[in-house]
Formats: sequence, structure tokens, C-alpha cells
Amino acid sequence: MKCGGFLFVSGQGPLDPATKQIVSPDIAEQTRVTLDNVKAVLEAGGTGIANVVRVGVYLRDMKDFGVFNRVFKEYFAGVQPARTTVEAAPPRAGVNVEIDAVAWLGEEGK
Repeated sequence: MKCGGFLFVSGQGPLDPATKQIVSPDIAEQTRVTLDNVKAVLEAGGTGIANVVRVGVYLRDMKDFGVFNRVFKEYFAGVQPARTTVEAAPPRAGVNVEIDAVAWLGEEGK
């Protein structure tokens, strides 16, 4: 049985895990890959996307928010985590979205 606590996932971006290259300039694809990367870290840490309680989103351009938000809702159906979204320039050229997260590591079966 796992004991309670939180897993903090630092900023993830739209990089292919194998090649470490940016997947595409398309914000929808970048968002999907970024969320897949967040999901992989969560699962490696013993939790999952359903246990995320807070998300920080950094978009290079707030004009992309509508597309980003549609993809985000594919991953977070129903009750969504608390979220802050800001316009900021991620540190790597070509990265248009970066996401960090906090997830509950509660007891299994609860």
C-alpha cells in the first residue's frame, strides 16, 4: 500500500522521448506530446493523470489557448485540476507549450 503524499512533475515539453527533438510546430500536436510526457512521468512515479490536482501551463502565445484547451480536455475529462495558464517564452526555440503538474499519491484503492 502506498502512503499519501504528492508527486511534483517539473516542466515537460513537446519533445519526443526517444529523439529529444520537438515533434512539430503544431500546437495541438505539441500539447498532446507534452501531456503524454507528463502522463509517463506520473505513471513512473506511481500515480496517474486522474490524480492530478494542479497544473501550470506556459504558452508561448495566448492565441493558442483555444486549441490547447480542447486538447487539454481530452486528457482531463470531468473534474479538472486547478490550472494556471500564462503566456511565457519556454527556454527552447520551437517549444510552444510547457506543463508542470502536482498529483496525489494517495493510498491505492481510495
